[in-house]
Amino acid sequence: MILTEVAPAWIRICLILVLVSGGFLLSSRNLKNLVRTYQFQSFLLVLIALGLVVLEEHSILLLVAALTLVSKVFGIPAFIRLIQERMSIQQDLKFSYLRPPGALMLSILIILLVYVCFAQILEKLYAANSLFFLGSVIGVSLVLMGLIAVCTRRMAISKVIGYLSMEN
Repeated sequence: MILTEVAPAWIRICLILVLVSGGFLLSSRNLKNLVRTYQFQSFLLVLIALGLVVLEEHSILLLVAALTLVSKVFGIPAFIRLIQERMSIQQDLKFSYLRPPGALMLSILIILLVYVCFAQILEKLYAANSLFFLGSVIGVSLVLMGLIAVCTRRMAISKVIGYLSMEN
């Protein structure tokens, strides 16, 4: 079937886009853009889950994709927008330790460090299943990028989006 041949490439593209969206979360100052980026990141997770349904043929992944779509793509962003409108906050201009360019540079270094460490630790796994290796590198990197967002932002809404990104 053609879907099983396309699914690994589809998943790899979505994983890379998840990592890029993590960079956007670090660099954006506009809160609406932060929420949209989180929403896009969550939608990419839905697409990854659907790609894994095609590869692995586990029907439980359909439920995971549906729950992610309802809660993370629609529910949580709507709730954050409601809070943002009530507080009438548009931008997050206050940063604790690093400004967005420094946070992006640190995240690039973290991605490289995670890749090098995982390449040495999971060397045999990389040869057997490069999709798992890529997913694990991007997953750990995204958690650390979310941690950077939490540590560098001062506003509570921005910190919440950082935590949500870590959870993704």
